[in-house]
Amino acid sequence: DKPAPYSFVVCTGAQRGKLHCFVCDAGDKPFVAFFAREPSPALGTLARRCEDAARQAKGAEAKGWVTFLKPDQLAFDATARRFATEHNLAAFSVGVFEDVVGPPDYKIAADAAITVVIASGAKVRSTFAFTDGSPGTWELDEIVKAWYATLAPGAPK
Repeated sequence: DKPAPYSFVVCTGAQRGKLHCFVCDAGDKPFVAFFAREPSPALGTLARRCEDAARQAKGAEAKGWVTFLKPDQLAFDATARRFATEHNLAAFSVGVFEDVVGPPDYKIAADAAITVVIASGAKVRSTFAFTDGSPGTWELDEIVKAWYATLAPGAPK
C-alpha cells in the first residue's frame, strides 16, 4: 500500500530534461499520478481537473504528474509537451517512463490505457484503471471526488 518511488524523464516544468522521482518529493503529502500509454482528451481533462482541485486545496501541498509509458522519451518529448500545453497543465509535470510496462512495483495492467494512483500519508488511497483510454463523465467525477477526499480538509466541497 505504500507508493513505490520511481524516476522518469520530465518533459515539462522545472525538472524538464531530468530524471526525477516525484513520489520521493511528495513524501507524506497527497499526490495523484497518472500513467498512460497515449495522450487522450479524457486524460487531459482529468489531469486538469485534479490540478485545479490541488490548487484550490490551500495548505494541502498536493502534487500531481502525468507519466507516459513509452520506450523513447526523446521521440515522445514534443507530444508530451503539446499535451501539457493543450490541457493547460502548469503545476503538474508531464514526462516519460522509458518502458511500456511501467514501473514494476505499480503492476500496471497490460491492457490499461490509463491508470490513476492517489496517495497520501505515504499510503495508496485509491487506484483506477481504464482499458479504452476514455473514461466517461461519471468515472472522471468519481476520480476527482476521490482526489478531493484525499486533499481534505483543505479541499473545496
